[in-house]
Amino acid sequence: MKTVEKFLAEKELELTSVARELEALRVVAPVLRDEEDRIGATRTKILLVEGNDDTRNAMRESLERENCDVVSSGTVADGLSEILSQHCFDVLVINLHTQQAGDNSTLLAALRTFQPACLLVAVSDSLTVEQAAVAISLQADAIVRPSNMKEVAELKHWNES
Repeated sequence: MKTVEKFLAEKELELTSVARELEALRVVAPVLRDEEDRIGATRTKILLVEGNDDTRNAMRESLERENCDVVSSGTVADGLSEILSQHCFDVLVINLHTQQAGDNSTLLAALRTFQPACLLVAVSDSLTVEQAAVAISLQADAIVRPSNMKEVAELKHWNES
C-alpha cells in the first residue's frame, strides 16, 4: 500500500504538470485563434454608406456584433473611394432615404464594374413605392430595415449556397 505521503507527492507532481500545460495553452490559444480567423472563419466584409452619423454608427455596431468587418462611409464619394481602392467587399449597404438622385447609380456602376460578386443591400425604414422602384432599378439583392442588420450579415452565406 502506498503511504499518504507518497500519494500526496504523486498528486502534487500531477498538478504541477497540469499547471505547466495550462500555462502553455494560455500562450498558444491566442495564436491559434488568430490563425483560425485568418484561415477558415472569414468574416463578411461590408461597405456601409450612410449619411446620418447616428444611423451609420448603430448599423455598424450591429453588423460588428454579427462578426462582420465593416468599413463605413458618410458620403457616396467616400464609398466610391473604398470601392475603387484595393478593398474587396462581400456586401454594399446603402440607405435609400439619404442618397441624392444619381448617387446610387454611380456607386452601383463602380461596384458592378470593380466588384461584381458584391451583394447590394438597400436599407429603408419605411419603404415607399418610389423607393422600391429605385431599389429594383438598382438591382438590389435585398431590402432590409436599418434595425435588422442580422439579415445583412447572413446574406453572404445565402449567396454562397
